[in-house]
Amino acid sequence: MLGIKASSLKEIEIPLPPMTEQRRLVAELDAEAAQMDSVRALLPRFEAKIQRVLDRVWGTA
Repeated sequence: MLGIKASSLKEIEIPLPPMTEQRRLVAELDAEAAQMDSVRALLPRFEAKIQRVLDRVWGTA
């Protein structure tokens, strides 16, 4: 950005959690992402199932 000197940015300390905590958080987020992928993979199957039930109920099959 204009008006911000690199030398000023180098002086700013950014606190970070210990590496073990960072790894734990990453593992937790990876596990959540894997669960989301699993659920997304099931969506087409359940959408098709819902459509079959609707077709049967409404007699459109």
